[in-house]
Amino acid sequence: APKVMIKATGFRPRLADTKWTEDPTSPKDCLGDIDLFYEQLEEFAADPNVGAILPVGAWGFLTDDSTRWTSIKDKYPNVTIVASETLPIALELMNRGYVDGLVGQLPFNMGELSIEALWDLHQGQQIEEYIWGTSFMEVLLFPLELPDVNMDYNYIGKLAILGYVMFGLIAASSIGFATWTYVKRTKRIVRASQPMFLVMICAGVLIMASTMIPLTMDDQYYSQRATDIACRSLPWCMSIGFTTTFAALFSKTWRGNKKFHK
Repeated sequence: APKVMIKATGFRPRLADTKWTEDPTSPKDCLGDIDLFYEQLEEFAADPNVGAILPVGAWGFLTDDSTRWTSIKDKYPNVTIVASETLPIALELMNRGYVDGLVGQLPFNMGELSIEALWDLHQGQQIEEYIWGTSFMEVLLFPLELPDVNMDYNYIGKLAILGYVMFGLIAASSIGFATWTYVKRTKRIVRASQPMFLVMICAGVLIMASTMIPLTMDDQYYSQRATDIACRSLPWCMSIGFTTTFAALFSKTWRGNKKFHK
């Protein structure tokens, strides 16, 4: 058909500006036969050297049955297929992901302009010979090729070892000082320093230092539930540890102040 040949002629100059080359057996003429069209479509899709197919006619969309189109696309998913019509079935296949690109005229605009021209003639208006241009619809599943996703999750990684070591040092110091205070609680200088408050300070520091454990937990090695629990425990450990430590320091200061002002 002349219209189809014009489409093919307009396609080739644009192809020359790209990395694509036309297959030697292209184009094929299906003679308006839908069955022959699908045979030729699958023949091209099965060719390992063919990366894209651009039918310039609407033969594949002149039926309400889209299963033949979808079966070919499912069988050869790596082949890019661009439709050249905006018929309802083509738009449906586009929305379902079975057409990778779509370029076509808008039939509604064509019909509207035709009726307007006929009405003007009926009214006796003189219409000069003119090419009536209609809009084109161009739709792409953009982008056609996505780069590999390289997501940086900012995992703690081996830095967690430093957290464990620091917590171990603080925990050992806190427990060691608390033990020493308990053992030496009868000594005069320790009794004067109020052993109960000293142990509270050691306990508060230990609780605050424990926040380094959940801070080292992320979903690289732990489940989502475990990381959720670790995240929720942070404010509790920090606030309880801080309150315990400074409550003891404040109490010691307050008690000393009361003694000096008696």
